[in-house]
Amino acid sequence: MSEPRALGRYFYGDRLPGQARRFYDVLDSRLAGGDYRAEVPLTLEERDRADRDAFAACKALRHDRPEYFFLGRKMTFFYCGGREGRLRMQILYTPAEIETLKTTFRQKMLPLMAGTADKSLVQREELIYSRLARQLRYQNTRSEQEHNLVGPMLASRGVCEGQNALLLYCLRRAGVTCVQVLGKGRTENHCWAMVWLNGEPVHCDVTWEKPGKGVMLYRYFNLTDEQIARDHSGFAGQNLPACCTETYSYYRLHGHSVCSLAELAGHLRSGAQRGGMAYGQLQPSCTDAQMSRAVNAALRGLPGCWNIYHVASLGAVALMKQAGR
Repeated sequence: MSEPRALGRYFYGDRLPGQARRFYDVLDSRLAGGDYRAEVPLTLEERDRADRDAFAACKALRHDRPEYFFLGRKMTFFYCGGREGRLRMQILYTPAEIETLKTTFRQKMLPLMAGTADKSLVQREELIYSRLARQLRYQNTRSEQEHNLVGPMLASRGVCEGQNALLLYCLRRAGVTCVQVLGKGRTENHCWAMVWLNGEPVHCDVTWEKPGKGVMLYRYFNLTDEQIARDHSGFAGQNLPACCTETYSYYRLHGHSVCSLAELAGHLRSGAQRGGMAYGQLQPSCTDAQMSRAVNAALRGLPGCWNIYHVASLGAVALMKQAGR
């Protein structure tokens, strides 16, 4: 499957059948032009499935376009006779509120996007991802704002849908192609992102990437299908492209991935001596006991106390020297 067009903005819309796709284009044209009226007249070509196609078009827009944060989940279709129908969408805010929020978003985006312009595509993605992972917190009080851009952007709080929407919004602003992936977490419905880097797709889940004591471990950054499937499911049958490359994982990108336990111990020790922080990954992965021996060898004789973070799912480890010790 080729990289989606327009940075992924029409990914689900492009999958819709004829009439539903035409409805999608009508809704998109109105909303993009600043027409926020809830009721939209539609010309029907297949009356017997008009309601399903209208609902599918509206859902696809919500998945594709985080900038339509004002579009709610409730919708009603009315048949008006002949080839006429109307879709009533749920618009969560008044036109004045929408424009005010857009202005606020532009200001809030400045620190998130700072310093990305002169970086490579992969560097932009990493910088934005790490900033959001450090900033965002999960919150579910059943507010609509937690499911769209508003909660994550204004309060740094939201559920997976809202946090992922902000990631897509920022990445596309930085020129990175990305789409929403719908599936399940360990037991619950969940969503995350698929990102294309130099034409190759990878999975990213900023919601579950929560730094431990300020340490970014990049557990869910640029993963393959096999890696994300350890605790994510439900995406395999959706005709998504296969994510097979580990080239863009944090540990590969920064030269932290090695092939032997001796190399791992040496790499960790070198990093710890340089700056009090070290990352390492063994490919193929090793047992917990083997990882512990490599860590002990790396820290042997080094002053201070060290926090050890084992990323078992990736065969990786991070070491951080405790402040003042």
